Amino acid sequence: MNPFKIVALSIVCMIATNPLSAKEDWENEKVIQVNTVEPHATLFAFRNETDAKTFDREKSGNFKLLNGSWKFNFVKKPADRPVDFYK
Repeated sequence: MNPFKIVALSIVCMIATNPLSAKEDWENEKVIQVNTVEPHATLFAFRNETDAKTFDREKSGNFKLLNGSWKFNFVKKPADRPVDFYK
């Protein structure tokens, strides 16, 4: 094999296996889950059998949509948080 090809192949192998060139999963913003099932919620408890047979999740007392306006309070450190935020 040509010595130039050996050197070139060695450089390519070093770059490909360099740990600094690859992002860890926790550093990669495109990785949001590893070895997990897609999030889902398909089961609801109903008050009675008649409501359950309608398959209308809004008839369950345990169903609440989280759509809407949310209020967030970002602080630099936990000590700066509003202590009575839940009121």
